[in-house]
Amino acid sequence: MCSGDEVDHLRRRVGELQARLVELEGAEKKRLQVENELRESQKLYRALIETAFAGIGITDVEENLTFANSALGDIMGYGVEELIGINLSRFVEGEEYNRYQELTEQRLQGLRNAYETRVRHKDGALINLLISASPLADEDGEFIGVLTVVFDITELRRAEEELERNKRAYTDQLEAMVRERTNQLEEAQAKLIQSAKLAAVGQLAAGVAHEINNPVGVLLMKLKFLLSVAERENLTQNTMATLDIAVEQAGRIAHIVQDLLNFSRTPTDRPQSLNINERIDSSLRLSRRLLTDRRIDLHLDLHEELPNVLGDPVEFEQVLINLLNNAVEAMADGGELYLASNAEAGQVVISLRDTGEGIEGEDLGSIFDPFFTTKNFGEGTGLGLSISYGIVQKMGGYIAVESEPGSGAVFHIKLPGEGA
Repeated sequence: MCSGDEVDHLRRRVGELQARLVELEGAEKKRLQVENELRESQKLYRALIETAFAGIGITDVEENLTFANSALGDIMGYGVEELIGINLSRFVEGEEYNRYQELTEQRLQGLRNAYETRVRHKDGALINLLISASPLADEDGEFIGVLTVVFDITELRRAEEELERNKRAYTDQLEAMVRERTNQLEEAQAKLIQSAKLAAVGQLAAGVAHEINNPVGVLLMKLKFLLSVAERENLTQNTMATLDIAVEQAGRIAHIVQDLLNFSRTPTDRPQSLNINERIDSSLRLSRRLLTDRRIDLHLDLHEELPNVLGDPVEFEQVLINLLNNAVEAMADGGELYLASNAEAGQVVISLRDTGEGIEGEDLGSIFDPFFTTKNFGEGTGLGLSISYGIVQKMGGYIAVESEPGSGAVFHIKLPGEGA
């Protein structure tokens, strides 16, 4: 039989064991709860990592991959299992490899870095990545690896490059439009200046011509009378030659005066409907013998269905003859002359090209100025192209020239079609 003290002792031990049992049961429940929370947390973090848009990888101290999520596999073109154990240096090459080595040294020293790089995809293509790398340490602060977050920005860079290309193309197009518009404005300004020159010279020419015309007519008549008297009186050859020269030069003065009057006159007749090809044929009938004598081959390319234009037929033929004569004089040793007509957006375009000596660049801007000439002194008045310019302008069109020394010249006339 147990004594009372022993019974009390046993009761106390049983109570202690029951309390310990309750404590152990509570601890077990707590452990199970913590394990469950840990499993849920791991499940949550794994879900976050696996569903993340960014690629996530963990490397060891030698930068071999020990973990990779599916996004990293998708970015690099590998399965997740294929990535495990691969060293990161496998994906970089050339200058990027040298930079990779420098960044690796920084991570070994515990430094974080974020950078953009180009790596080799499994299919061999280079892709652009934005990388954030953070070193990992154990409880003792020793380096154990790197957590790397990777974003594929290949499409972003392609879009930026495409945007830059489009920007450059747009800028080039805009600059071309500005240059074209500037050229148009400069041409318009040049035409206005040319018109002002013609108007001023026209007023001057009209006054001078009218003042000179009558005295010159009388002088020429008197010289011709003296020449006839000299012939009857059988004066010396020297006298006759002198009078011939005087008559010739007086006639030249009269011709210049007539050119001045033509240049300055304002026609009062209503403009007529002109068939351009017919006017070209008419002008060529007057000039064809000259072309033959100068050994110049004529090449015609006349478009048959041209709209008529409005103008004075005599004046327009004067324009054509002036251009033909200039072309002939530019080909002293013979050559080729190309004359074409065409229709373009309701306009009639006439082009006359020679294979002569061409026009110097510094002369092109003055070629239509009154009294400007490249001929020798006494061989031209410098009014032919000015008169032609004024006639074409009066018809609502414009005339332009292209030339380089030694490569001939091309004159272009554009006239609005009747009713345009």
